[in-house]
Amino acid sequence: MLTYTNRKGETFCVEKKESKSGSGYTYHVILFDESSKEKALIDALSPHYELYERPFDARVIIRRKFASTITPEEYDLVVDVLQALDLPELFIVELLPDGLLLYLSTLTKEDKQSIQDTNLFHRAQWYHEKIKLIKEGEVYKVQRYSNLLKHTGWITMESGSDLKPLLDKFLPHINQDTLLNFWEEETAQ
Repeated sequence: MLTYTNRKGETFCVEKKESKSGSGYTYHVILFDESSKEKALIDALSPHYELYERPFDARVIIRRKFASTITPEEYDLVVDVLQALDLPELFIVELLPDGLLLYLSTLTKEDKQSIQDTNLFHRAQWYHEKIKLIKEGEVYKVQRYSNLLKHTGWITMESGSDLKPLLDKFLPHINQDTLLNFWEEETAQ
């Protein structure tokens, strides 16, 4: 039986159901419990699909696998720079088809130590998108989200062909209001 345990300690499995039209099957990720044993559970997904834990809420879904423009070395570099910053918040780096999305936790490492009940900590913990790194060819774009009416959406703060200087410039601001001081690349002064 195929199972997946998320960071909150919840275990999920995949149920196979006949479609309503009767012409095929649908697959649903369900919380594993005693009643799950009576359902039609699968042992594996198709090689083109994977179980995926959403970073912001730890919900588990089935998604199609993809190739990314980011290499394992680039991914590791981002994680290393974030770890070297010794941020008070916990973080997640999500691989995207065209880059990376960096999330910070709503709770800090100090909160994790002070909350004795691990289950309570994980239920209360959420992650929010902070910085997006896009790779187009050999060019990296560092983006942040803007909520201004005129500029709603991801805005590129800076582009460059060398990832490390971009990380060194922007990642120290990931948990600071100073990140908002960086504006669109085209209008930078």
